[in-house]
Amino acid sequence: MKKALLFVSLVSFPCLSLFAQSRLFWEIKFKNSKTPSYMLGVPMVLCPDKLVFNDFERQKLQETKQLYVQNDITRPDFIISVLSFCRLPEGVKLQDAYSDSDYAFLKSFFKDSLNLDLENPKGNYDPHVLKYMLIAHMMGCEPQSAETAVIKFAIEQNKEIHELESVREYYEHVNKVGLKGNADFLLEFVKNYDAIAKSYKRIEMDYLHPENMDSKFVFKFDDKSTEYMVNGRAEKWTQKMKKAMDEKPTFFVIPQFMLVGDNGILNSLAQMGYELKSYDKLGDIRRFVDGKKATANSIVNKNK
Repeated sequence: MKKALLFVSLVSFPCLSLFAQSRLFWEIKFKNSKTPSYMLGVPMVLCPDKLVFNDFERQKLQETKQLYVQNDITRPDFIISVLSFCRLPEGVKLQDAYSDSDYAFLKSFFKDSLNLDLENPKGNYDPHVLKYMLIAHMMGCEPQSAETAVIKFAIEQNKEIHELESVREYYEHVNKVGLKGNADFLLEFVKNYDAIAKSYKRIEMDYLHPENMDSKFVFKFDDKSTEYMVNGRAEKWTQKMKKAMDEKPTFFVIPQFMLVGDNGILNSLAQMGYELKSYDKLGDIRRFVDGKKATANSIVNKNK
């Protein structure tokens, strides 16, 4: 059960190479509206002692009527839903996606690093899942979803909790990338393991100390991952976000990698007519998205 909980806490970790990014808190308001909503950008997983949800953010959650997260990890059927997607379909083997030399390299790496035999018939894990295992090993802890502290507080405040997507919807996007695409990503992840581990430490420090962030967002996606894991999801999410905000003030927790880019959450909301304010420091509000012409570059460059 402990391993199952560890796995589900990593379910939504994005398909990307990890580079510096920033922890962001936003006010979202439609023009002339007096009831703002709020959005918190977070890394997907953190060690338990790094989970942060400060008093200011708690206050803003209290001012809203509902919480929206990617997945409600407190749902009774959540673990079962996630575990149902962790293995490859019957008759499909991981080694089929690799050359003999690449598969031998992966086998050796997982055996030496995680003491995991990739050829154990009881395993046959999806490459997406094997990446989660590597992230947990890389972090040196049993990581939890960065949403955990927010959800816990929302429950204490009797807030409604809703999901931006179901586990099944998430894996539909993963499967669109395909076995070969996910397998190639796993191989690149392993080959660049040390560099990615250092980059994640930087992400963690930016999250804990946003006053030291350099305001640069650098992500590496292949075209297929960008199309299915970012653009397609962001389009659906922003429609759900609009519907939620039309009904009542809402607090959103969003993976940081979903915020940026021409088709990311920030740009999509701006193009829908929402005014976005970034709380860069406590009590310091900077408006830098104005109207439909906002772009990912202007969002970064105006934050100076």
